[in-house]
Amino acid sequence: MESLTAVVSHTLAAELAEICTSARQRAAESRRRNAAWLEELPEATVPRKRQKREEDIGEHQAW
Repeated sequence: MESLTAVVSHTLAAELAEICTSARQRAAESRRRNAAWLEELPEATVPRKRQKREEDIGEHQAW
């Protein structure tokens, strides 16, 4: 029984580590995209702002 508990614990720890890594990667990508958007924002047209908003909504729904 102890070995089963150890296997389950190890499996859960590995899955949690994978989830955390994925979340960190998404956060880094989001920061990069946000920084690029902040540079573009002052010159962005209304249609581009609308497009960016739709992209952000789609990305959020995909998570």
